[in-house]
Amino acid sequence: MTQSVDTNSNELLSQFEWYCSVFNETIQSGSDDFLYAGLKFKLYSVGKNINTMSQDESYFVTKVKIDPQNEVYIRCSDGAVNAILTKALGPAKKFDINKITELEAQLITAFNDNLYNFMSKAFEPAVQQSRKFDMTHLTFFVLDEQTKLCGKIILTFPTQIVSPKNIASEEEKFSNDFFEECLIGVNIKIGTTSFSVGDLKALEEEDIVVLDNSNIQNLTVNYKNYEKDFRITPNPALIISVDNNGGEDMAANMPAENLWDSIQVEMIAEFDKVKISLGDLKNIEQGLVVDVGSIYNNKVTLRVEEKIIASGELVIVNDKYGVKINEIYAEPKQAPVQEEQNSEQLAPEQEYQQQEQIPEHYGEQVGEPMGETIGEPMAEGVPEGDFDYSDFELDDEDL
Repeated sequence: MTQSVDTNSNELLSQFEWYCSVFNETIQSGSDDFLYAGLKFKLYSVGKNINTMSQDESYFVTKVKIDPQNEVYIRCSDGAVNAILTKALGPAKKFDINKITELEAQLITAFNDNLYNFMSKAFEPAVQQSRKFDMTHLTFFVLDEQTKLCGKIILTFPTQIVSPKNIASEEEKFSNDFFEECLIGVNIKIGTTSFSVGDLKALEEEDIVVLDNSNIQNLTVNYKNYEKDFRITPNPALIISVDNNGGEDMAANMPAENLWDSIQVEMIAEFDKVKISLGDLKNIEQGLVVDVGSIYNNKVTLRVEEKIIASGELVIVNDKYGVKINEIYAEPKQAPVQEEQNSEQLAPEQEYQQQEQIPEHYGEQVGEPMGETIGEPMAEGVPEGDFDYSDFELDDEDL
């Protein structure tokens, strides 16, 4: 059995078993009383949206007025009409709902009236309302076990005339421990630092970028909307000796050539998406020290404004994390496209129009299948090229 999905799905889910226990029994009893036996009913959908009905089927509709404001509708699909009439009149022919005779229509109406008489025991007196009220739709499968004819019957009634009970869920059959070995892909952020555009332009392979906003005992895990800092044991093998104050003042003493070079941007360092177990994720949530040592060998990506600019390996400089650059990514400029002019020079206006075209998207990663072990990288970088000013936009607030 499934539940139709709508804005009230959580509420209906907790009430589904109540609808099954009450209406399956009453509709089955009403059918057995009219036809003696043979048709089997099963509730499979509860919803507050008329879309629970199949739009591509024809229905025989019986309306029962229960008071001046409230009505109950019983809709029988073409398959259900065939199953009912075949059970009542015998399998002499195939009944067509669009060419039904008066006698056949009276028989289906009487069948639906009998179903209502049994189901009405579950209805309560309606409270008078001046406004339009919600309707509930119960959709049943009906099957003739002998002929195997089947169809649908949809019961529609005002929600206010029933008082469904919320059925408590049974005790969970699986504990969280059952899933601890399952792997999940997450992002692990190492830290951030501020960099000037001039310093970014000067980046070279083997340079070390020190992350000022980092802690060698903490990393940050991010999965969808979940983000949490967690404690780890630093890996001593990552510690390196660097002259000139640990490399933190790289290009710091170089005067900026212009306003553009002095603009500060935030650089974020994180591992390429890695797989960790749900057990580790649970330990992170509980605030325990997590052993994720195997991720240390993964490639670290440096990003500015969601654009990948470089990648490298993780190091520890003094009490901060750093990244030793292995590759620098930038979009190479394209040569301007010029039309053949039969050895004639372009006019100034034409020359101005033929500017070089720079693609909007660059530095994107090429994905690879997710690995099978904890901390396995999931993506490779893009080719190296020249640094491009178009990576960064100059906002008015920066001037």
